[in-house]
Amino acid sequence: MKRKDRVTAALEGRILDRPPCGEMTLSGLSQEDKMRLLRLLGADLVVVHLNPDFSGNEGLSSGFDELRYFQGSDYFVIAGIPGVFWQSVAELTLEVAARMIKKEPEKYRRFLKEIRKRRESLLERLAEFEVDGIFILDDLAGKNGPLFSPQALREFIFPELKVLVNIIKKLGKPVFFHSDGLIKPILPDLLDLEVDVLHGFDGLDFEALKEIKEIIHGRAAFMGNFNLHFKANNAKSVLANLRSVMELFAESGYIFSSDGGVTPDSFENLVALYRYFHQFWEGENVRSHDNFMA
Repeated sequence: MKRKDRVTAALEGRILDRPPCGEMTLSGLSQEDKMRLLRLLGADLVVVHLNPDFSGNEGLSSGFDELRYFQGSDYFVIAGIPGVFWQSVAELTLEVAARMIKKEPEKYRRFLKEIRKRRESLLERLAEFEVDGIFILDDLAGKNGPLFSPQALREFIFPELKVLVNIIKKLGKPVFFHSDGLIKPILPDLLDLEVDVLHGFDGLDFEALKEIKEIIHGRAAFMGNFNLHFKANNAKSVLANLRSVMELFAESGYIFSSDGGVTPDSFENLVALYRYFHQFWEGENVRSHDNFMA
């Protein structure tokens, strides 16, 4: 079964031989180590991050080189780009952005449009590459809920995100969207953007996931939510959780993933988690996994 086909099926709310799997972020790796980890995970998708505001032209050039490396591969290749809200916070601070909304709303609106135009320029360059999808990465919430009121997000942020989504759709690419934190209060708004995949929902228990599923069912695929903080030898508990989540999203479109970015200190548990996933779907025996960092 081809990797790309698994992801395409998930976007359509279908499962082929198994759900597709892959990570939003694999940080701190050389290209060689990233390829090694992708093989260990049996991943179907790869996300290449492009953030010129953070990494500068040199980092952007490196990202484009990585996209070229994966072109022609069987991986579903996704370009990850920053959104608009968190970039405004990174440049202004959260306090200044909140104050501008109240006292200088038009100035903040112009600032957001400038950020969005940067993203448009990046998307124009991405049109030169054979990517299969675009991941918009924009942290809109913290653990207690949205960082700005839903009303403020609707007035200032979502219109700019909608422009980006429309551009990506015109390129013929599916839109993946990630936010940290508790985004349930704004979930209908995110769905109204017409994104194809939602990633995040870190730390939710099964009952909370059931509520999320009812909201997104038929409107977007679900990606993620497996926490990497577990004992690697606790196969019974992890497999039970896998079974519950798989059954919940079986007919809704599902992409297996952890609930956030992966850092080097979590690689061992990540590999263990993916082995449990493959055992569940393919009948592999859980065995002592390779130490990736050895």
